[in-house]
Amino acid sequence: MGIARSTYYDNSTISIDDTELVETMAAISENFESYGYRRMQAALRHRGLIVNHKKISLSNGVQVWV
Repeated sequence: MGIARSTYYDNSTISIDDTELVETMAAISENFESYGYRRMQAALRHRGLIVNHKKISLSNGVQVWV
C-alpha cells in the first residue's frame, strides 16, 4: 500500500473550543449534578467529544495532581 499501519488506523481528533466544552459540561451537570470527572468524561465521550481528564477536572473546579 505504501503507507504505515499506524497512519491507516489513526483516528483524527477534532479539537473543540473551551467555551463549547464548558457549555456542554454545564448542560450535562444541570441534569446530573453529582457527576465527577470520570462520569463527566464518559458523558462527553458519549456525545462524541474526546477530552483529557485533566482538562475536565480543571473545568469542574477540581484539582487533580498527576
